[in-house]
Amino acid sequence: MIEGSQLSFNLLDDEGNWHPGGGFTHAKPDGSFFRIIELPENAQNLDSYKLEIYFEPSQYEWENVVEHYGEDGSKLSGELVEDEEVSITIPVTTE
Repeated sequence: MIEGSQLSFNLLDDEGNWHPGGGFTHAKPDGSFFRIIELPENAQNLDSYKLEIYFEPSQYEWENVVEHYGEDGSKLSGELVEDEEVSITIPVTTE
């Protein structure tokens, strides 16, 4: 990801229901990013949760992001790209 790319985070339970605690962050100059995820206090089995991270460029992105990926994501490429967005879902672990 190039600097300024806004990434969205969604916390999902084992039934695919969305839970608060995700949020947004921007990619740093080296392409890395950092986000603290708040886990639900009443969660019984955190190992059943998943974290969805996605990037969908829009006209509201930083100018360099729009130029690089296209306003609608038409310039995105790679194995994680589907319908002009990039997403990955990973399991939450307690270790």
